[in-house]
Amino acid sequence: MRKKKGAFGVVFQDVTRHTTLPLEAKGLYAYLASLSDVNDECYPTVDLIRHELGISKDRYYKYMRMLVAAGVVKKVQIKTEDCKFGRNVYKLTHEVYFSEKPYTEKSDTESSTTKIPTAESKDTNNKSINNKSINNKNNKQCASDNALKVSKAAINDFFESIWKLYPNKKGKGQVSDSKKKALYDIGYDELSRAIERYKAGLARDEWRKLQYGSTFFNSGYIDYLDANYTEPEQTEPEEGDRSIYKDDEEYRRLWEELGYK
Repeated sequence: MRKKKGAFGVVFQDVTRHTTLPLEAKGLYAYLASLSDVNDECYPTVDLIRHELGISKDRYYKYMRMLVAAGVVKKVQIKTEDCKFGRNVYKLTHEVYFSEKPYTEKSDTESSTTKIPTAESKDTNNKSINNKSINNKNNKQCASDNALKVSKAAINDFFESIWKLYPNKKGKGQVSDSKKKALYDIGYDELSRAIERYKAGLARDEWRKLQYGSTFFNSGYIDYLDANYTEPEQTEPEEGDRSIYKDDEEYRRLWEELGYK
């Protein structure tokens, strides 16, 4: 018999047999489980995941958000030695907190998900039920012991790092601790993309005014997250449309205000 090479991981039936999760989400979960260590943690890059699973960036973010919203995966961004935010750590709980309602792609917050455990099959015999009860208890204990706790200082440091990316610094004190935690859960990479998308939109639509930092980080960013953002269609100006001719000085000031040099 040919000797098998490589490591292996464990997947849980609570996830793979759950009818709310689509096949792609279960496949992504199984992939992360195969890479996880004894603490149910792994840290592959987004590019590596996309390459090895053969999926686009949009599909990756769609199904990763689904796993996070379901409580199957927790994403935590770790710091490098120079106090910059580095790669994501994926923590697998192996538990599903979805209700039986269909998944909606644009659910904005993970906290709004109702925690309803998956119902056990009525056809399972008593022995299987007892074994599953014991396993679930052990798994929940492990998840509790190994859970990554995020300090308030880490959340504040994270907020400082994304605040620096935004061009208008007004209203910083109006962003609450709970909102900072919600931003932390979204992650540096996605929020930095949201800021760049917003700035690019302002550069296209000169009539729009730059929001205060407090306005953007309290609600303005939502439309520019990966789940909600759609690239604008490229339209050709009509013949005789003078809007294509911009005042160079005004255009330069706008781009400097947006942080472009």
